Amino acid sequence: TGNLIDLAQQISVNAIVALGMTLVILIGGIDLSVGALLALVGTATTYALLPQGWDLPAPLAFLTGVGVAMVFGLFHGVAASRTPMPPFIITLGTMLVARGLALRFNQGKPMGIPDAETFFLGIGNGRIGDSLPVPVLIMLAAWALTAALLHYTVFGRHLYAIGDNRLAAIYSGIRVRRCEVIVYAGASLLTAVAGLI
Repeated sequence: TGNLIDLAQQISVNAIVALGMTLVILIGGIDLSVGALLALVGTATTYALLPQGWDLPAPLAFLTGVGVAMVFGLFHGVAASRTPMPPFIITLGTMLVARGLALRFNQGKPMGIPDAETFFLGIGNGRIGDSLPVPVLIMLAAWALTAALLHYTVFGRHLYAIGDNRLAAIYSGIRVRRCEVIVYAGASLLTAVAGLI
């Protein structure tokens, strides 16, 4: 049991990112930047916490990481829905930008969170009742929300329709561009959650 719990904790970050990618792939898109964005969220948040960085309190550092991811996600959504460029090329370019920015924050060296920041250490390594890791709970909550979104909402049905036949979805009155922006922003938000873990 202990080994299975440890394995679940180790896969939680990848599973949360995969939930966001599920939404993107469902509409016929792709996001190559999630790995670099994951690193950028982690390094930007850590840099915001450090005294030699921006020395922000934990809630503002948390919002910094989420804000960085949302900027990328909104850019992906707007660029994919409003330009003729394929999402493959858009996210390939932003992958390089995110990777460069991550290296800017960490200077190519490991960064550590100060021991006093129990909030972030609790998100990544905390346990509920000395048995269930917090990242596993976050992963399960993200999975439940994503499953409910896809199976029990009109928006979820719209995503399936867009991925199946984009032109038919447009003629059916689905706001395809708006859905694309929301999906890319949501995928980036899930990546931000994984990066904060």
